[in-house]
Amino acid sequence: GGTLADAIAAGTNHTYVDGQVANVSVLNAKATSTNTADAVAETTSGGLLGVGGSKATAQVTNITKSGGGSTANIGVAGIATFDATSTSTAKAEAEGDAAGLVGVGGTDADATVNSTTKAYMDGAFTDGSLELNANAINDAQADTSATSAGLGAVSGAESNADIAAVTEAGVGSTGHLSNSGYITVNSTATSTADALADGQTVGFAGVGTTDADASVNGHTKAYMDGVVTDASNLTIVADATNTADADANASTAAFGGASGADATADVDPTVTAQVGSTGQVTARGAVSVVANATNTASADADGRAITIA
Repeated sequence: GGTLADAIAAGTNHTYVDGQVANVSVLNAKATSTNTADAVAETTSGGLLGVGGSKATAQVTNITKSGGGSTANIGVAGIATFDATSTSTAKAEAEGDAAGLVGVGGTDADATVNSTTKAYMDGAFTDGSLELNANAINDAQADTSATSAGLGAVSGAESNADIAAVTEAGVGSTGHLSNSGYITVNSTATSTADALADGQTVGFAGVGTTDADASVNGHTKAYMDGVVTDASNLTIVADATNTADADANASTAAFGGASGADATADVDPTVTAQVGSTGQVTARGAVSVVANATNTASADADGRAITIA
């Protein structure tokens, strides 16, 4: 017996100004997305030959953007705010149970988040203050369990949780800001990848293997690539918290038994705050450019084989 489950959450959410907005006190442009992909695959089999295999795949590929295009011409007396906020969750669960004279159980779960969240200003802005905020929360969870029992028993469980998200806030090279107020550019991302693989084998001769891989990549960026002529102050902040946790457990009990567990956690993102090569900044007050990154990777592998004499 075998089962296959696929879940995909995709789409684009975009709020933008490409034309002229003048003589307004406040401008709020917000794009908010909540995207969830949840896949569950379960298999149970028995008989003279018991084979149970299941595969679950969950993927999130959403795009969330808010901003002013290159042809925008915006004049706001108070505060203009462009907010892009996304919450992306991919969860894959696979379970396989097999029992028979020969029992074979295999499971595979893949959870992936490839989201893009962006707040931008590529046009002209005058008068008041400007805020560009991009905020992303990304979560990938992959969970597998494989159990097999038989005179000859083999079990395998593989879990992969991957995040390669892009979070950006900034002023592009065509942006021209001649406002008298403040400018803040904030890009914030929180990404968590969890992979758990568990395999149990019982038989006269048994082999059990598990593999768990969790990774967080992608980038978080706050940038000023345009022209600022008269701001009161400028603040550019990129802040990312990235966590990868992989746990693999394999146990075998047999007259002849072998087990193997492999866990890998990889955190390798790019976090950047910058005034780029095309940026030109004139401000009456402070200019602050800050990049913060908190990265944590944890891997735990436990393989146990009990040979019955």
